[in-house]
Amino acid sequence: MKNLTADTFFQSTEYLEYLQKMVQAVLARCFQEAGKINPPRIKVQVLYEPENKTTACTDSNSWILLNAAYKLIRNVPDLKKQFELSIGMVLHELSHVLFLDGPGWHNFFVDYEKAGIVREMTFSEPDMQTDYEEMQARIKDNGIIKKIIGKDLKWLENAMNDAIDELLISEMISGYYTKCLFILREEMFDKAETMEERLNKKAADEGPEAATVKKISSLMMQTLWYAKYGKTKLGNELNISPDLLIDLERIKNIIDAHGNSNNTVAIENCIITIATVMWPYYRELLKYTDSTAESSQGQSKDQGQGQSRDNEPSSSGEDSSEKKAESEQNNSMDTGTSEKNDAENGKNTEPLEVMMKEQESMNASMPFTEAQGSSYKGILREHEPDMEKATKRAQEASESVQDGEASSFAGRTEFDKILKAVAEENANIAYEKEKCQELQTQKREIVKEIRREDSYYDQGFQIKRESNVPDTYEVLYKLIEKEVCKVANACSRRLEKELEERKINTKMSGQYMGYLNKKQLYRTDGQVFYRNRIPFEKLDLSLCIIMDESGSMRGNRIEALKNMAVLVDLFVRKLEIPCLMFGHSTGRSEGTIMYHYRDFDSWSKQDSLRLMGITARGRNNDGHVIAYAIQRMLEREERTKVIIVISDGQPHETAHMRDTIQKGRKAGIKIIGAAIGDDAENIKALYGEENFLNITELNNLPKSMVALIKRYIVY
Repeated sequence: MKNLTADTFFQSTEYLEYLQKMVQAVLARCFQEAGKINPPRIKVQVLYEPENKTTACTDSNSWILLNAAYKLIRNVPDLKKQFELSIGMVLHELSHVLFLDGPGWHNFFVDYEKAGIVREMTFSEPDMQTDYEEMQARIKDNGIIKKIIGKDLKWLENAMNDAIDELLISEMISGYYTKCLFILREEMFDKAETMEERLNKKAADEGPEAATVKKISSLMMQTLWYAKYGKTKLGNELNISPDLLIDLERIKNIIDAHGNSNNTVAIENCIITIATVMWPYYRELLKYTDSTAESSQGQSKDQGQGQSRDNEPSSSGEDSSEKKAESEQNNSMDTGTSEKNDAENGKNTEPLEVMMKEQESMNASMPFTEAQGSSYKGILREHEPDMEKATKRAQEASESVQDGEASSFAGRTEFDKILKAVAEENANIAYEKEKCQELQTQKREIVKEIRREDSYYDQGFQIKRESNVPDTYEVLYKLIEKEVCKVANACSRRLEKELEERKINTKMSGQYMGYLNKKQLYRTDGQVFYRNRIPFEKLDLSLCIIMDESGSMRGNRIEALKNMAVLVDLFVRKLEIPCLMFGHSTGRSEGTIMYHYRDFDSWSKQDSLRLMGITARGRNNDGHVIAYAIQRMLEREERTKVIIVISDGQPHETAHMRDTIQKGRKAGIKIIGAAIGDDAENIKALYGEENFLNITELNNLPKSMVALIKRYIVY
């Protein structure tokens, strides 16, 4: 685990599953609080792409996307803190899914794009009222100012909704998750510029408007910090204009007066009021955008009286309507046509470009992609979150983060669980790679031996094994396990009881020491003794199950075969019996194909799940795979070796197969034929009556198979 890299960790299945379960648990809690029993399913997607500028985003309806390689996470050296930052990002997006009023904000900005700020607001201060009305008028007739203020309004809306939505979700989640949110907040705030730094930034191509642009961006940045984090980052106040500091205090008071209300109209009024406070700074940009010799103050008065220079009335009412419609269509912040029209009308658009660059630079400190808005806020509106409780929990989380208590026991436990799971996954991947190489090497050696003894088997032979087990296999396995688990447990208990009785009451012959067994004196190997009350540790048995996966096994037969495979898997795991299980078929050009499911020495959960890959395929060549199984069995040290061949019909080339079976039996391997289907008599003739099992009655198949295993156990 020490060598585990961030990209491996964040791209692991275990990490993604953890995020998915976390999101669904929070959704279930929120909807339960609102009296709803069916929360939606939100799919979590994780990227690890350092070059991708995406941080985290959501469609606020069905998915959340996280780029775990974003620099805010990637640049933190501690993997555990990276994990906590990523949790905070996902919860941040989930808060928008639950609480952001998407339709309301969509309508607000659509109205703004069409007609500017249309809401009539009244301020008690005369200067504020004058500034508000002037701002309204100039937004309507100056596309550059409109776009700049529109962008800042979006930033303000984003920051305020971030703070409120995070506060609301903190009421619904555990203390550790709340801490993750605040770890993210603190990390982002720590990386932010101070007001002094932004004001003092120099650019090689600075124009006369640069000073004004820096004032606006530095004031807006601190406004965003205060709206989102409840604090500002000034630097040395002596190097900041007193007017800027006074206006910042005015804005902070406006935000404090708004409080933590999640009412969309209240937030709209708040951000419009902030823009009004900042209007004197926006006004300074007018002298750089207007091409006439008039002062910006004089033009503002004219425009405030409704004399729009950009929209001269037409001599025709019809033409006027057409121009108005065209103007509304083109005057969009997103299309960029407003500044194009301004350029055609003699306005200088360079300040817009400078301001846009300045606003884009703010994106590094406010990196979250703009959310589309919750589809569920209407459902959750019936439940009014306890804002006092949420605020208290948020304060406690913030204090614990500042005190260095973020690495709580719960946090370490969650992180360590995933680390352990990822380490196990990596170990499984390494094991599977090694196992596949081992199987191929083993196959080549065995095939050489088989061909040396019988040239008939000089044909293609392949081994296939699923390294990556699909998630659906676990679901399928659990369904079958539920059906056969009771039978497997009952059989294993009966067998364990019988073993205990035999351990006490029976003799074990063929020993080198103990009591002399006169009946064994004919032996020349010295094993002529027996013992009573034998110490019993585990069964001296190895088992191989060969399963026919030919096309004729389709339907009920293949499903019964899967049930049997799961039952035997549970049975041998319970009693720790080494068991090799594989299916087989033949292809037109591939020869014999063996589908490897589990091996003697592997007890991984993946081996059990791999059994769900059993399916009906092509034809079959039992002799070839029996020859392979015999060679594998000869390598085992167990006293009793049993091969069970399950098939639904007489195999091809019976003569060669009969010879193969006889060779295996001479080597001390018990080879049993189990028939599914109508060809039971031919299979009985091939394997012999004593070594035959009719399992045509599919309902009796599990019990019959376990009874067969019990019959051939040696103690």
